Amino acid sequence: ELSDIQAMMEIFLDALLNCVQSVPRLLYMSVFKPHFDDKVIGPNLMDMIKTSTVWKQICREIDEVILRDFNDMVTYSEFAKAYFPIFEYAADYDHDSFKNQDHLQNSRSIKLEMLKLRGWGEDLDRMKLQNVSGIFQVDSKTLKHFLVNEKDRVLEDMKSVVLEAAKESCAKVLSDFQQKIKMLSKKPTSLKDFASYVETKNAITNELKVLMTSSQTVDEMYKVLVQFDVKIPSAQMVLLDDLHGINSQFQMHLDGAETEVSGKISQMSSTLKSQINKLDDQLMNIMASLGSGIVLDPEADCKDVLEFLAEQKVVIDDIKLDAETYSHYQKLFGLPQHEYGNLVTASDMFDKKQEVWKTINDWEDNVFDWQSQSWFSLKPDDMDKEIQAMTKLATKLHKRDNDQVSERLKQSVMRWKGFTAVLVALGNPALKERHWRKIFEAMEVPYQQDFTLMDLIQWNVFMIKDTVEEVSGVASGEMALELQLQKIETAWSELKFQVKGYRDTKDVFVLGGLDEVFAQLEDNQAA
Repeated sequence: ELSDIQAMMEIFLDALLNCVQSVPRLLYMSVFKPHFDDKVIGPNLMDMIKTSTVWKQICREIDEVILRDFNDMVTYSEFAKAYFPIFEYAADYDHDSFKNQDHLQNSRSIKLEMLKLRGWGEDLDRMKLQNVSGIFQVDSKTLKHFLVNEKDRVLEDMKSVVLEAAKESCAKVLSDFQQKIKMLSKKPTSLKDFASYVETKNAITNELKVLMTSSQTVDEMYKVLVQFDVKIPSAQMVLLDDLHGINSQFQMHLDGAETEVSGKISQMSSTLKSQINKLDDQLMNIMASLGSGIVLDPEADCKDVLEFLAEQKVVIDDIKLDAETYSHYQKLFGLPQHEYGNLVTASDMFDKKQEVWKTINDWEDNVFDWQSQSWFSLKPDDMDKEIQAMTKLATKLHKRDNDQVSERLKQSVMRWKGFTAVLVALGNPALKERHWRKIFEAMEVPYQQDFTLMDLIQWNVFMIKDTVEEVSGVASGEMALELQLQKIETAWSELKFQVKGYRDTKDVFVLGGLDEVFAQLEDNQAA
């Protein structure tokens, strides 16, 4: 700093004055002492010099020279700012980041970075080692030596990494070429293998530009290394020569693949058409099976029909997969797409048959469960809701299909729909044993405490609908009365009577206010 230099000069001048002040005076010598009566006191030279005009002028001139030469030195030192990027680049350089990047993808930028470092080296060669500015001298040898070492450190590391990356990239690109040549060398005979071969050939053709670019990039990496005087090991040179040689082999095999495909495409297209026709024949057979036999037999067992439909489902699913595959082949071969209308029709036909037979199966399973359970474990209100929902579905399916199978479902559901009024009446929670005895008496069956819905059906309970509804209605009325009586009983049992002493007696009491009692009585009489 300028202030530090000025402070040093001030200390130097003070030391100079102290030196002058310390020089012995002649009058103070012992030989002259006898000539003076008292102690000789002379002038203070330091104060005389400091207060003199000449001294002050000299100090000003010295300050001006220091300031002028310092400013010249600072101006000259500005040249060092041009070398800051070298220092910052070397400080920020990270070996792992440089090593782990995609060298094939970033080969151009890597080359530019290395050329930039080389350019900085040339700039450092031209750096001026020293300069004199008046009383100051600038020495840049240390700076130059440091920056050259840092530049060389980074550049040598880059060359080492690029050499290894070039080796790995060369091996990878060579392996890619060899693998693709192997795939193109196959001679497909079946339709499936031929389609796979065409797909592979097309994919390789699409990747051709990337492959050739990668090969050229490897070449460029080695050229950069040579440009920077890196010695290439002989093993890598052999690998690079192999890469150069395989380019022409690859193009030859790719041309051969084009010839292979064009020579067989007509034959394979014919085979593909034949396979599609076989699928259509299969679909026609499936539709015939779905439109006849067990599927249309209203007396058939649901389980047997569903098992048959499951087998047909497997076949249809296989055909769908084959159809997707063949459509892909047609697109691959550049052929018009087959519509597969029979597949759509067969699938729709299957879905409808599957829906109606599964509905019948589920419905009959429910009916079986209802009939086999104890009556008192059933919930007739829920049964009623389920029957109403099934009535809508059965009607819709019969309207759509209008065949004997849908008629079977509809008739079964409508039969149970006619039972719902009796079922709901029998499910009345107000029915007591005395009511059930009347119902059993109407069925002419001895009373039983536990029974199933199937028992009730066999006892012809639905033949006495009027009796069941009447008994159920009476039971509801009786329950209402019982609940009202229970309410009255509870109200009177909780009612509190107030008493008070009779006149002046201590042992005789009479009822107090009776308003609440009469009000309760009036309410009960009204009920």
